[in-house]
Amino acid sequence: MTIKREALVIRRLNQIIADDILVKNITPMLVNKCLQDYREKYSASFATMQHIKSTFNKLFDHAVLYNIIPASPIAVLHLKATTTEKIERKDWSPVNKIDNLNRDFFVLCHD
Repeated sequence: MTIKREALVIRRLNQIIADDILVKNITPMLVNKCLQDYREKYSASFATMQHIKSTFNKLFDHAVLYNIIPASPIAVLHLKATTTEKIERKDWSPVNKIDNLNRDFFVLCHD
């Protein structure tokens, strides 16, 4: 599953990034634009965007390792969740779910 997901991400990124752009010419601003385009084109969640950033990280780390580029252009980028995504993430937390169940149980027992 993970390999298929990585392949999907790379295939989609290939559609967003022009074929004639060399790794050494990729800037943080270009990566940021690609991330924004990906998010809009595929209606990607914050978690998906974190995964895509991780995939970019792997690719750029490889390029740094082989001295193709001196540093990763994605290292300076930070993803920001929208307010809605932050609320959804908070609501879906296992801790919050337990707290909600405990509160509901308390209300049922004391009504």
